[in-house]
Amino acid sequence: MKKEKIKSILILSIVSILLIMLTGCGTTKEKNEEEKSNNTSNNEQSNEAKQDEEVTTNVAEFVKYKDATYFWKLSANSRENTGLFAQYSTNQNTKNELIKLDSSGNQTTVLTEKAFGNICISNDKIFMQGTESESGSYNKIYSTDMNGENKKEYQKGEIVKSIKGYVICQNNQDENIFAINTKTDEIVNLKEKANVIDVIDNVIYYSDDTESNTLKIGTIKDNKDNGTIATFLRKDLFKESTDQPMEIVEFGEDNGKIKCYIGYRDGTAHLLQDEYCFTMNKDGSNLQKESVQNLENENDQKLKGVYINSKSVNGKIVNDLVYVDESTKERKTILTQKEINEKFEFTSDDEHTINLAESAIIGNEIYVTLDYGVHYSQEDMGWRYAYKRQKTVCFKYNTDTKEITELYKF
Repeated sequence: MKKEKIKSILILSIVSILLIMLTGCGTTKEKNEEEKSNNTSNNEQSNEAKQDEEVTTNVAEFVKYKDATYFWKLSANSRENTGLFAQYSTNQNTKNELIKLDSSGNQTTVLTEKAFGNICISNDKIFMQGTESESGSYNKIYSTDMNGENKKEYQKGEIVKSIKGYVICQNNQDENIFAINTKTDEIVNLKEKANVIDVIDNVIYYSDDTESNTLKIGTIKDNKDNGTIATFLRKDLFKESTDQPMEIVEFGEDNGKIKCYIGYRDGTAHLLQDEYCFTMNKDGSNLQKESVQNLENENDQKLKGVYINSKSVNGKIVNDLVYVDESTKERKTILTQKEINEKFEFTSDDEHTINLAESAIIGNEIYVTLDYGVHYSQEDMGWRYAYKRQKTVCFKYNTDTKEITELYKF
């Protein structure tokens, strides 16, 4: 009897152990499934975050999207051959190639179109501006997919800036600002009778000069016009009486504040006659003003980008290619004029000059298109020199290695 009782206890113990083991396995399996689900969800969120980071490129003549750089490859017919001060007008009826430059340096033509200038890529769509009429009288904005197909037309205007998921556009004929939702293609009207100045921290800054002798700066955030944040009156700025319009010469962020140069131009050379520098908080508060003494070299006021720094050395004008470091605001030389001459076989003297046609800074890469021209006296206007373009070269400069890679030339 005692042995049977012991046997029964052993059987019950074994069954209990088996039940515990089975319950544990089920719990472990459920836990593993839950962890797997969480990992999948986290990966999806990570991928979504990564896609969000890549949603919208800057608006520029060179843009980078998913490890490839896109730009218009110009030709000899893309612009006029001659121009005052070596400023060569765009030939809007010429077809240009949109190039995809991959990380290995291979170039592929995405499409060939009567288009030029700024590009923006968002949600796997390439936004561009092209000539609408045969006479090239105005531009129209449109997009294609990443293969240059499935063309979608929008309306008249030019691409000027971008905010995550939106391309900000300007219709220069009626001075209206509008945005295109890059996912839905919806057009959102933002502001009438105004001009985009810049986008800082996803806020659009615009100028409004509809009132006589008055210049206003306003902001748009989340597609809503927040109105004027600063007003400038001509009578408070300039002592001399002039009917020339006030102009925002330079505008940008500097040490966490807005820095803005306002002046006016006059004369046949359209040179600055008077100018003030303003600083203010990003909401327009704490506005400070100071007079600008040196008006001869506007490049000293540059807050960003690439420019040709012209200076006098031993009685001769020297043109160096310079950029503003985006993080330190320090001015750094890409190439001196001597290095430009040696690299591209240019000549520098009173009869020859260079012109910066295009540029963009993308991380540690700077993209530049340079024109080289010779004095063309047949089209001089008084003391103002005209130039005839002899050569154009496009290249990429690495700020870390100082390496220069030529992309094309003609």
